[in-house]
Amino acid sequence: MVIKNPNNIYVPDYLDGNFFVAALEEGLREIQVTVKEITFEWGSNPGDNYCSRIYRVLIAYERLVDDDEPPIQEQRSLIVKTIPISKDTRFLEDVGVFLKEKITYLDVLPRLQILVDGQKFGASCYYAIKAPTRTIVLSDLKPEGFVVASRQDQLDWAHCELILQQTARLHATSMILAQRDPDIPKRLVDGMLCEKSIMKSDSFKQMFGITLKYLANNAAEWLGFEKIAQKLRRFNDNFKSISARLSDHR
Repeated sequence: MVIKNPNNIYVPDYLDGNFFVAALEEGLREIQVTVKEITFEWGSNPGDNYCSRIYRVLIAYERLVDDDEPPIQEQRSLIVKTIPISKDTRFLEDVGVFLKEKITYLDVLPRLQILVDGQKFGASCYYAIKAPTRTIVLSDLKPEGFVVASRQDQLDWAHCELILQQTARLHATSMILAQRDPDIPKRLVDGMLCEKSIMKSDSFKQMFGITLKYLANNAAEWLGFEKIAQKLRRFNDNFKSISARLSDHR
């Protein structure tokens, strides 16, 4: 097996041949897969993902169809999302972000797609593990013509309209699923922006409140912004209670 890393990016040791054999056999529902070549590159631009590392991994492999026939040679591009838990991102672990993402990809989206005659709402999930690092393997949508839009450039009208249409379709279909399976919403009620998570976790303010503190300190040095800086500092002092009140969907 050949492993290529042309840009010499950081790749954790556990993302090896055995990992991708397991991912392909699980995702493709195949009995035996032999990985021949793995090529790593970053799957997103620096700064696009604050709490995870995204890899685009091109895999050349063989899959055994029948003992009497030679294996079929194929190539597939995957997106590998790793979520290392550190002191700064412990909040994500506390609110079960990885578990909810796993439930969404493996349980919710496939059932939603059945309700709309197979139309896709997103990438397909091949594989997900909890240890040694929370990791999820998804199909790569780039070969189908999709690209990640720049955060700095505004979308044109056609893309904005498309996003609203697809979001509305996702929401409407999810309401049908919620009626048919009331247990699904119960597992997805709590999250990052709910009162319980905000008030009980110190990590929430550490992750999201620090920028407000810096803004208040900077504004205090701007001529004519003294009162605004005072207001920002009051917001920062009451960050949890204000955020909890804003998170109440009622």
